[in-house]
Amino acid sequence: MTIPRFALLYLLFLICFVMGSAAIAAALPTVAASEPGLVAPGTGLLIIALVNVVVIAALILNSRWRGWTVAIALALSYYGAVTFLTQIETWYFLSSLTVSRGLLARLFVMGLPPAFLFVPIAVRVLGRWRRDGEAPHPAGAATSAAGWSWRIAVLALAYVVLYWTAGYFIAWQNPELRAFYGQPGEALPFVTHTTNVLRSDPGLFAFQFVRGVLWVLCALPVILGSRAGLWPTAILVAALFSLPQNIGQILANPLMPIASVRMSHMIETASSNFVFGLFVGWMLFPGGTMISRRHLGHATRFGAMLAIVASTSVMSTMAQDARLTITPATVLIDERIRVTLEGLKPGQDVTIRVDGNRGQWKSSANFKSDERGRIEVPDPMALIWSATGERRPAGAPLSMQTWTFTAEVDGHAIATQTVTRRAVAENVRTVPVRERGLVGTAYFPPGSEPRPAMIVLPGSQGGIPGPASHAGGLASRRYVVLALAYFNAEGLPPLLQNIPLEYFATAVDWLKAQPSVDANRIGVMGTSRGGELALLLGATYPSLFRVVVANVPSDVVWPGLSDDAEVPAWTLNGKPVPGMRGRFSQADLVLSGRERFLKRMSDKAAVERARIPVERIAAPLLMFSGKDDQLWPSDLFAARAVERLKAHKFTYPLEHYSYDNAGHQMMRPFVVTSDVREVRVHPISKRPNTMGGTPEGQARADEDAWGKLLAFLDKYLRS
Repeated sequence: MTIPRFALLYLLFLICFVMGSAAIAAALPTVAASEPGLVAPGTGLLIIALVNVVVIAALILNSRWRGWTVAIALALSYYGAVTFLTQIETWYFLSSLTVSRGLLARLFVMGLPPAFLFVPIAVRVLGRWRRDGEAPHPAGAATSAAGWSWRIAVLALAYVVLYWTAGYFIAWQNPELRAFYGQPGEALPFVTHTTNVLRSDPGLFAFQFVRGVLWVLCALPVILGSRAGLWPTAILVAALFSLPQNIGQILANPLMPIASVRMSHMIETASSNFVFGLFVGWMLFPGGTMISRRHLGHATRFGAMLAIVASTSVMSTMAQDARLTITPATVLIDERIRVTLEGLKPGQDVTIRVDGNRGQWKSSANFKSDERGRIEVPDPMALIWSATGERRPAGAPLSMQTWTFTAEVDGHAIATQTVTRRAVAENVRTVPVRERGLVGTAYFPPGSEPRPAMIVLPGSQGGIPGPASHAGGLASRRYVVLALAYFNAEGLPPLLQNIPLEYFATAVDWLKAQPSVDANRIGVMGTSRGGELALLLGATYPSLFRVVVANVPSDVVWPGLSDDAEVPAWTLNGKPVPGMRGRFSQADLVLSGRERFLKRMSDKAAVERARIPVERIAAPLLMFSGKDDQLWPSDLFAARAVERLKAHKFTYPLEHYSYDNAGHQMMRPFVVTSDVREVRVHPISKRPNTMGGTPEGQARADEDAWGKLLAFLDKYLRS
C-alpha cells in the first residue's frame, strides 16, 4: 500500500467517523461531565483513525476475495465486532446507568458509516475491487457441519470463561469500577462473587455465550477469505477483536465518565479479546487445529467432570449463602425501597452496610434474623438519610445514583445488592431553555396532551435547579416543569441583585406557548429566597398563577445578596421593590443566621414597609417551614404571612405546615440529612450558616411535606 493511498484512506475514515459521531452528538451528555482522557480529543481522534485504518487495510489486503464479496463480508465483520457486539453489552450494563433508550439506538447507528461506507471505499482504493486474480485458499482439510458446530460451541464456552476471569481478575480489582457498577467496597472472593451474580443475574452467562457465538461469526469472513497461513490469520482476527473497539477508551466519555474505569475496561477487554481472537483463528482455520475427535472426547469428558464438581460447589454455596433483595431495583430518589435478607441461620447477627453514590456516603446498622433465618429491614430509608460523608462541590447535575447494600457476618461479606435511584423518571424529556432571555431547563413528561405546569425557583445559591430538586420529582409525576435560574448562571447576573420581576412573567408566557402546557394551569414554587420570590410573584401577578408554593420562605423582601453593596434584590418596572434596608455587620457573624434575621426584624417600621402583600395572591397557597430553621426563621415568616392573610379574609385554600426538629433543608425525601447541623459557608454570601433540625426530624419532615405537596398540586393544579 502506497503512502498516498494510506493518506486518502486516513482522511476518508475520519470523514466517516465524524459522520457516525454526528448521529449521537445531540443525545450525548456533555463531555464536561467526564474525567479527561489519556490524550487530547484531537490527538485521540487521529490515533483512533490510525488504528482502524491499519486493521481494516490489513483485513482487505489479506483477503483472497474481491469486489462486493470482500466489501460486504468485511463490513459485516467490522460492524459486528466494533459496534454491534459492543453496544449490545452497553444495552445490558449501562442502560440503567448512563445510557437512555434513544441514545442507545443512536450508538448502533454511529458505527454504520465506518463499516458500510468506508470499508467498500477502502476495497476500491486498495485495488481489490476487480474479481480477477482471486488467490486460492491455503490447502486444508474440509470441515463438516458437525465439525463447525462443536468448534463454535467450544469457542463460545471459552469466551465466557475468558470474559469472566479477565473481568474479575483485571477490571473488577479496580475499586472505582466496582463503585461505578454499584458494588463499592472490597471485592468479594471469586467464587462468592460468581455465586452472587448467578443468583442476581442468571441471564448474564447465557448472554455472554450468545456473544461468544456472534464473535465467532464475525471472525468467519476473515478466516474463510484469508490467503495467509494460520498464525497471520489468527493475529488478524485477534487485532479485529481487540483494537478498534477498545482504542476509543483513550478519550473522555460521559457515558463512562471515570478515567480509571475506562482504562480497566480497555486493558481487560483488549487482552482477553486478543487471546480469544488467537484461539478462534487456531480453532477455525482449515487444517489448523490439532484436536482430533478422540482428543475432543477426552477433553469433553474431563470438562464435564469439572463442570459437575464446580456446579455442585456453586450450588452448595448458593444454598448456604444469604440472599439480599432490594425492590424495586430502580426507583426515584423520593420513593421507598424494600430490603430483605434470607438464607440465614435463625437468630444470626448481621451488619448491613450501605455505600451511596460511589463511596460518597456510608452508613450501617445491625440486625438479627428471625426464626426463619430472615431479616426485613424495618426502615431501609433510614440507612440513606443517616449516611455520613462529605458533600462534594456543586458541579454537573446528578441525575442518577447507585446505592449498594452489603450484608456482613463476622466482618465477611455474604451478600450484596444495588439499587439505582433516579432523580427524574427515564421517560421525561429535558430541554435546555435559552430564549427570550430565559435560562433554565424544561422537563416534558411523555404524551402530547396539554398538562399543568410548574415554575421551580432556586434559593440564594442561584443557578438552575437540578433534577434532584423538586423539579425532577414534579416532572416525574407528569407535570411540565420549568426549572428557572434568575442569577448565578451563564447569561444572567452573577449576584442576586436588581432581578426584574418581568423576567418571570416572560417565563409564564414561554410556558403558555408550549403545546404540551395547559395555559390555564400554571403554578410557581420557590425555596428560601425563591420562596420569598414565589410569594412576591403571586402578589404581583395574581392572574398568572393557579397555585403558589413557598418553601421555607420569608414574608418580607430582603436586599440583594453579597458584594456588601446595599442593592435591591428585585425590581418592577425598572424601580426597586421596597425591602428591608441595612446589611449584616461583622459583629452579626457571631450570631446564627436565624438570630441575624430576628435582630433585623426588631425594626417594626422597616418590616412593615418590606412586607409582601400576600393578600393579593389569587390562588391556593401552600407553605412549608421548619421550627428549627437556623438559616432564617421561616416558621415565623410563614406564620406571619398566615396571620396577614387571615386578617385580610383570604378566600383561597391556605395550608402551612411547620415541622418540629426540622430546619431549612426542606427537600424531596430520602436524601442525606446527617449533616443538617454542620456549619457551611454560603457559596455566594461567604457567611457561615447551618440548616438546623435533626437528621431524623428533617428526614421525617421532608417525607411528609413531599406527600402534602403532591396532594396539594393534584387537588388544585391538576384538577
